[in-house]
Amino acid sequence: RRVIREGPLVVQAFTKESLAPLFVFEYFPASGDPPTGMHMTRLQLEASLRSAGFAEVTATTYVYRGIEDGSLAALHSDAALLDETHLRNNSFFHRLDPEERAEGLARLAEDRASGRLAARVRESLVLAELHGHGTVFAARV
Repeated sequence: RRVIREGPLVVQAFTKESLAPLFVFEYFPASGDPPTGMHMTRLQLEASLRSAGFAEVTATTYVYRGIEDGSLAALHSDAALLDETHLRNNSFFHRLDPEERAEGLARLAEDRASGRLAARVRESLVLAELHGHGTVFAARV
């Protein structure tokens, strides 16, 4: 309370729901699921903020329309962005084994050439409209 006083505290988070539009994990199956607890649900985050003493909590989802911040979610906004040039700037990509990385990039290239990747991006954006690519929480005491 010394730092934020009356608030608001504003937090941007990738909730569990915001993983729904992300299909790139399927191209890199050895990446596995995110660590348990890394992505809380929207309701869990709201409850955590309330239990920390915030009486008013609002949540607003957003959808990337381009490569605004280079996050994995933002890269799902355009098939052209899902390539080595863009992915190599993302921590997810660096956690991959080099062989897994090469195999996944080859599958992405195949789907880009066939048009399948563009279709997957369109499907992903529909899911992003429902669940968001991320959520901004504002909390006041």
